[in-house]
Amino acid sequence: LIQKSRHVCSTLIIVPTRELAVQTLHVVNALKPEGHNGPFAAALVSGIDDGAGIVEEIQQAAPRVLVATPKRLLEVMSIAPQLFFTVKHVVLDEVDRLLPPANPDQLRRKQRYYHPKP
Repeated sequence: LIQKSRHVCSTLIIVPTRELAVQTLHVVNALKPEGHNGPFAAALVSGIDDGAGIVEEIQQAAPRVLVATPKRLLEVMSIAPQLFFTVKHVVLDEVDRLLPPANPDQLRRKQRYYHPKP
């Protein structure tokens, strides 16, 4: 998930809550490669700063990994989509909480499509 190139955000981790974003940020920063200077990961979560302020901070810090909640991610993407041009990996944590519940009939139809019975 982590590239060696400098000043490139290559990984985006999307989590459902601010609390999980903070926990994930701590874990990712603990995995920071030796010799890496500056912030390795940064969080995009609501309630910390306004969208424009966080964009400026992200641009200056140039972290390789961004951890974001969906609402803040959409806000920042609308302000500065260029921050995400270099993203090559997207991780959805707790995807069942990120996506709205589907109609059971729709799920069955999709399941038959992807897993046809012999």
